[in-house]
Amino acid sequence: MSSIRSVVLAVLRSPVWTSTTGTSRRSFAGHVESRGGNYVGTYDEPDTSAWKKKRVKQPDGTTVYRVIRPVFEGSLKDLKNGSPVSGHFTPLDGIDPHTAVNGLIVYDVDRLTRDNRHLEDAIEVVQYFHRPILDIRGSLDLLTDNGRQAARHIVAVHNGASAATSRRLKDSHASRAVRGIPVGGNRPFGWADDKRTIIEEEAEQIRQAAKHPGGHWTGHHRGTRKGSAPPKATHGVAGR
Repeated sequence: MSSIRSVVLAVLRSPVWTSTTGTSRRSFAGHVESRGGNYVGTYDEPDTSAWKKKRVKQPDGTTVYRVIRPVFEGSLKDLKNGSPVSGHFTPLDGIDPHTAVNGLIVYDVDRLTRDNRHLEDAIEVVQYFHRPILDIRGSLDLLTDNGRQAARHIVAVHNGASAATSRRLKDSHASRAVRGIPVGGNRPFGWADDKRTIIEEEAEQIRQAAKHPGGHWTGHHRGTRKGSAPPKATHGVAGR
């Protein structure tokens, strides 16, 4: 890894990333420097799922479902280019924002991606553009055929684990709904914070709106109580 100027991709919910103390920055920097590289900056990716897919409409009108990660995709673009052009790179103090970038380091493969498409994109960068992507735990090896195959298996397992967790949460919420147990989120308009007690003033507004389904819910009625979501005229009525 001699002469490689590596950067860190801090992925969603990384258990070791502590930007306020810099502890993990030192850990990453120490690992990079021990392998002959230079730690020059960071790609911060907070509040972004490495697994959850979103509906995307294609230019031809068709629909696909993809994991949307602009920072991750930007880091791969920068590696291919050899310098930061994506706008997502944050250099360390004293480092030129346009410095050469030809390597990436993450905590482990789970913090790189849980999506097979994104893994193949990362493999492409390593295999065909000769830009190493490493981790500090030693579980990620995209430089060899065996390492790439192992990474594919690991990502598939973690993807399945995320899907199972999502399924359990959905089942739990459905079960609570059947039993009338409220779940998280803002209180519905017409209900108190406990989501069980009706607020008559708001409930009456919903009843009036339900009598005129073709009308509009005006700004005068919206959000009359903090933390509530305004009702839809064609849906159920609180306290009916």
